[in-house]
Amino acid sequence: MAAAALDHPYICKIFEIGEEGDAVFLVMEYVSGETLDRRLRNGRVPLPETLRLAGEIAEALQEAHERGILHRDLKPSNIMLTQQGHVKVMDFGLARRLADLDRPDDATLDTASPQLTAPGTIVGTPDYMSPEQVKGSPLDTRSDLFSFGVILAEMAGARHPFRKQSTVETLSAVLRDPPDLNSDIPQGMKVLLQRLLAKSADDRYRSAADVRADLRGPAASSGRYSGQGQDRRIRCVEMAGRGRSGSLHRIGRVSGQPFWVVAHRTPRAGGGGDPSCHPVHCRAPTR
Repeated sequence: MAAAALDHPYICKIFEIGEEGDAVFLVMEYVSGETLDRRLRNGRVPLPETLRLAGEIAEALQEAHERGILHRDLKPSNIMLTQQGHVKVMDFGLARRLADLDRPDDATLDTASPQLTAPGTIVGTPDYMSPEQVKGSPLDTRSDLFSFGVILAEMAGARHPFRKQSTVETLSAVLRDPPDLNSDIPQGMKVLLQRLLAKSADDRYRSAADVRADLRGPAASSGRYSGQGQDRRIRCVEMAGRGRSGSLHRIGRVSGQPFWVVAHRTPRAGGGGDPSCHPVHCRAPTR
């Protein structure tokens, strides 16, 4: 299996592939935590966490792609969130070497959790397939990046950008409809998502490395990220400066770089304001 060659902190390690009678088995790393799919059921992921997790997923894809391996079935249920808060990309059961994907291939149709394979059918899970997967066309790394874009849209906007009531309608939307993105996703993130979710592979990012570089873009763009419930506010951990129009706060690190937010107080009757921080402009400051 192609994935057995992968050894990366954000990829679930396969230790052994063997046979017992007519059965083939895998010995894999045990990962304690929950799937990203389960995490998404709890609502929208806060922007700083979205950027951090997305950076780790993109790093895992970069490692696989640079080793000539395509995942082909990237989806939230195939991404574990460890108890330490990091990702593990799993289930490389459909992974193939890029050198073997210069023609339409055997495929997989996932109808809930079981996966049914048959020659000449569709590769992957309908909700997360790229347009070229839907068409049964040859694939390259940009197909994985489309699937990644769907996942990122769910994390940032709390809804799937193409899902409809039926599988057929969903596949049609993947082929024809623009992505349905939550209106309050920051503009920089929207630009990144629109490029990841382009119908033509030629209009997408060329590599996961390029995506990782641009994941710092949303931190440099304007736009309110309201979220729901507690996601509306980000606790300010470390004060870094203060200005008349807002306060500059350092709230953590994204892909190894400091992540900052310019926040303002929400006016209220009688003067004063809500001391919680609302992210309205984010950036990684230059020194």
